[in-house]
Amino acid sequence: MTNKDIARRFYEAFGEKDFDAMERFLHKDVTLTTPLAHLEGKEAYLGAARGFGVFFTSLSIRTLLGEGDEVMLVYDVACLPPVGVSRAAAHVIFEDGLMKRIELFHDTTPFAALRGALGA
Repeated sequence: MTNKDIARRFYEAFGEKDFDAMERFLHKDVTLTTPLAHLEGKEAYLGAARGFGVFFTSLSIRTLLGEGDEVMLVYDVACLPPVGVSRAAAHVIFEDGLMKRIELFHDTTPFAALRGALGA
């Protein structure tokens, strides 16, 4: 299985909210950097994924590119109102066939509205 295959399966599992499947593809020392947070470790990543999972209904991969230990994805996440569709890109670095560093790029503006709607 190539790193592109792993990334595809990982994000498909995320879209299905299959967190057990996602865990198999993460390095124990994975880091996640987003415009809103920086997380370290598999448990922290999965905790954040589970938390975000309640706010979206689907995830669809638009583009998947990669070579060697780097993969880049562009995907759409259909979130609950007031967010709507959030377009995102993820830059993934692999180590030993596992996802080691993930940097996420997305517009944070709709999520501020969501935090406001939740009173956070």
